Amino acid sequence: MTPSDASTWSRIVSGMENYALAEVSFEELGLDAIADRYFTPDLMVGVDIRKVKVLKVSTAEGQEFYWVKGFMPVTRELLDKSHKRGILADVMVKRAAENYAVLTGKFNGKDIFVSTYVVPEEWFINVLLSAVKAFLDSYGERGLIVLDADSSKNNEKGGGVG
Repeated sequence: MTPSDASTWSRIVSGMENYALAEVSFEELGLDAIADRYFTPDLMVGVDIRKVKVLKVSTAEGQEFYWVKGFMPVTRELLDKSHKRGILADVMVKRAAENYAVLTGKFNGKDIFVSTYVVPEEWFINVLLSAVKAFLDSYGERGLIVLDADSSKNNEKGGGVG
């Protein structure tokens, strides 16, 4: 199953008591509403997060974290716009402090865990970029998956993972 909307995700967690899901705006995550790609020359990593689904998960105890699921195009090049190589993400992101965030879950079926200091205003994208950098350092670019033309068209029509 490839979750593509909040109602599908709600069914996934319906068996888990004390969890609630909500749609998240990019502004809420400190992301530019019109930016489609983020690149950091410090890490030499770029991601396009417009293709993934991000939902806020809240617990009855008042904890909040973000569930990131779907195909996330990844590059090590500043001007790469192909969007065909990337990561299937299924991760949870938690802001542990104003300048510290944690990401855990799976990238392409492989376990990933990153805890890092972040710029408070850019915490969400900082931890994602750090996690992608860690993944690429561990598995190399051969660890990325490549979308063919048929699956990318399906993804653009809303029938895919984003």
